[in-house]
Amino acid sequence: MPWWAGFGPVGGVVLILLGVGGALFLFLGGFDVEGHLMMLHGAAKLVAVGLVVVGTTLLARSRGVGGGHGGADDAVESDGP
Repeated sequence: MPWWAGFGPVGGVVLILLGVGGALFLFLGGFDVEGHLMMLHGAAKLVAVGLVVVGTTLLARSRGVGGGHGGADDAVESDGP
């Protein structure tokens, strides 16, 4: 199981904000961006993992998988007698 598996949507948003904040700090902080490419790469990885966490959580909720949060597939109409 990956280290980010239990974060949920809030943790995913936090990862995205941390990555964007780190990238902005490098760009706006007056640092030489070319000298800090590894830190910029780490910020990009945080954003990517955050997007994956948020996307998979929202996709699972919209499909109604993993907890039955009242998705569209939960309600079944019957035309029975």
